[in-house]
Amino acid sequence: MVAVEAAVEPASEVVLTATDWKFDQQEYQIKAGEPVALTLKSVGGVHGVQILKTKHTIGNNESVTLQFDKPGTYDIICNVPCGGGHAKMKAKLVVT
Repeated sequence: MVAVEAAVEPASEVVLTATDWKFDQQEYQIKAGEPVALTLKSVGGVHGVQILKTKHTIGNNESVTLQFDKPGTYDIICNVPCGGGHAKMKAKLVVT
């Protein structure tokens, strides 16, 4: 399950909205083989995203276009210390 930065126009966009100590969804879904723009929108505090088991991070209010070659599930965590609930700030990225 490899994710590569796609140098093509994304087919879709998924916005991960972060507030203090949580993401707006527990699970985000994308399609394997399709380039997708993953955008981190911080509406409360400063946050960043690390997609575990990959080398990919998304900075505060930034976007990265990725393409996953196979279905799988990846854990997403906030990688910027954001206060008391930081350790609980997790979600899943499901590639179908």
